[in-house]
Amino acid sequence: MNLTKAVKWTSKSGSVFNYGIDNLIEDMSLGNSFYAQHRIFRSLNQSHAFDRGDNQAVQWIDDSRREVIRRAAHQVSHYYPNGLRPLYGDVDSTSSFYTQAADIAAGFARHLYQQQGIVSLTDKFEYVTFNGQRISRADAEEKMREWEREGYFQNTKKVVHLS
Repeated sequence: MNLTKAVKWTSKSGSVFNYGIDNLIEDMSLGNSFYAQHRIFRSLNQSHAFDRGDNQAVQWIDDSRREVIRRAAHQVSHYYPNGLRPLYGDVDSTSSFYTQAADIAAGFARHLYQQQGIVSLTDKFEYVTFNGQRISRADAEEKMREWEREGYFQNTKKVVHLS
């Protein structure tokens, strides 16, 4: 898998897996109970739509989703006779206001990130992932301090200083 494909898979898969990962972390105290498996299955049984671009990445995500369910929620999957809801990977964004809204939100996020950094995203959006992990404002501030210590902002027009 080349880097471009890995980035596409990662950005697309976040919407499918992040909610489930949050549930899994909350459910760790439940162990491998039937209830925990049900929550895992339910969180991965959301239908998602992706605009046209890379059906191969969507297929990889769907395969991964099915593998997680096979391993982590095997006892409950037979209670869902219709199986998993589909992932749609060939949506024309000009005819879907859902994908248009996602594109607009991504544009706002990109602009905020470029102008003000990762911290501004945590102020404006309820759920922010960075390098595959959900981050809070405190996490984002620490990441910015780390980047400043490592000199990432020295050769730019705008130097970010955090107090």
